Amino acid sequence: MNRSKQLISRLTLLILIQCLGWAPPTLALTPGDSAGYRARYLEVLRTLTSEGIELATAALTELEMEVARQHESAGLEELRDIELAVAEELARVGVSLLLPLIALHEASHLEYRLHTLETNPYHARATVYRQAQLYSEELLTASERQIASDLFVSLAGYFHEGSPGPGVAGLYSQALQFAPDNAAALLGLATVREQSGRYRNALSLLERLLETGNASAEARLRLAMNLDRLGKRSEAERILESLLSEETPAWILSLAYQQLARSSMDQERFDAAHVYLADGLSLFPDDPGLAVGLDYVEERLSLGSEQPRVDGKPVRDAKVSSPSARYLYARPGYQYIEETRGRLYESAVQNLPDLARTLPTIADGP
Repeated sequence: MNRSKQLISRLTLLILIQCLGWAPPTLALTPGDSAGYRARYLEVLRTLTSEGIELATAALTELEMEVARQHESAGLEELRDIELAVAEELARVGVSLLLPLIALHEASHLEYRLHTLETNPYHARATVYRQAQLYSEELLTASERQIASDLFVSLAGYFHEGSPGPGVAGLYSQALQFAPDNAAALLGLATVREQSGRYRNALSLLERLLETGNASAEARLRLAMNLDRLGKRSEAERILESLLSEETPAWILSLAYQQLARSSMDQERFDAAHVYLADGLSLFPDDPGLAVGLDYVEERLSLGSEQPRVDGKPVRDAKVSSPSARYLYARPGYQYIEETRGRLYESAVQNLPDLARTLPTIADGP
């Protein structure tokens, strides 16, 4: 299940809280009262270990929103310092204790984004990043290094949803330092390079991903696209043709048909382009990319009537599906990223009992 869908809405959480008779802690907050901030935050962590991530998310967002309302950015900065100080104390006991905290702050980040709450999601995202750095500072085992790699991939995925700047590439690169074969990091960094026009670098990363034996259909589609951009049309077409004969996600299959048609048109092979587009549109009759392409090809072949038709349906009446294949291609590889976040969530839950045993030892401060 999609990780974001595992997080129930804030409204539902508040109803659930009332039904369970639980309420967020009510200790008053005073500017500059570090002890008060710490007490409230530790109460949130106790809720995390006793009630789970969902209820703790409600408690944390309530706390941070209250601080933002009463004390604005200065209060949030002070609270973040407290949150990171607690994380540092826990890391000295064992870095695995940080995983439930990271899951909690990631969940609050999603709450702020999904429900447009008044607290800026940057606070939660920055906290997750610093906690991920703490986790990655001293790693001994291969499994710990894989978890560190996954943490940076998950963060990169959030940043990548907007315009991918240099920070996104840096996060994917950090992930690859800990696990050079991390499929999500290889695909994510390749996507960033492709979007910035660095097709040779993107191709190199995708070929590395192919060598791992863990290349998804999306990775192979991107490999074909970059091969075509670099003039390696025959190789690109072979990959695209192979995608047509497999069980492939609909948006990838649609783009494979469109790209094969475009390649045929570039070679003045309009009959072949017509076959690809008509076949694609028979599978996806509401796909606007296929519809517009077929309209154009039929005009070039002088086959079109006033309104070209496929299976009796006017091409220009094709509806825009949501989201479109081109839109999905512009996003990072969510199949890999959601799998990564699922693993991190499971690791966080597994470490909740250890966190519960450790919290009493730090409750009075370092």
